[in-house]
Amino acid sequence: MTWTNKPFQPLNSAACDYHSEDGVRFSLPFYLDLSQQQRKQLFNAVRTAIAATTTSTSVPKSMSGISVETRTPVEYSVEQYIGLSIDVLRTVIFSRSGIPADMILRIQAVTGEVIVTDAQLKKAFDTRKKYVLDYVKNNPPPSF
Repeated sequence: MTWTNKPFQPLNSAACDYHSEDGVRFSLPFYLDLSQQQRKQLFNAVRTAIAATTTSTSVPKSMSGISVETRTPVEYSVEQYIGLSIDVLRTVIFSRSGIPADMILRIQAVTGEVIVTDAQLKKAFDTRKKYVLDYVKNNPPPSF
């Protein structure tokens, strides 16, 4: 199993921030705080994915017709795609703070385990947008 390791900008990277025409940078850090049960579910799914091996069989050009079977652990590919070793991932997942959203999305892609849906992401952004616009509307500057 292989995943595309195209260069990407983490969602919390300054390169992903909006810059206004007059140079104001809008930084929108994006973290998800999962329940302890969801954290365990996600980590166990990664461990299951890592436990898998891929098998490839090749028949070298020879008179005997001997075939060669190669078993390759998936661990390296998974760790490379997620961007962390399994030991560091354990620390990140079980820390008390939120987990970077792109990390969760990558883990979901590797494991097939869905913790956060597209609909939930959209609702989160819509809710935050409404909150910010209501804040601006309901907190006018004082008159002096």
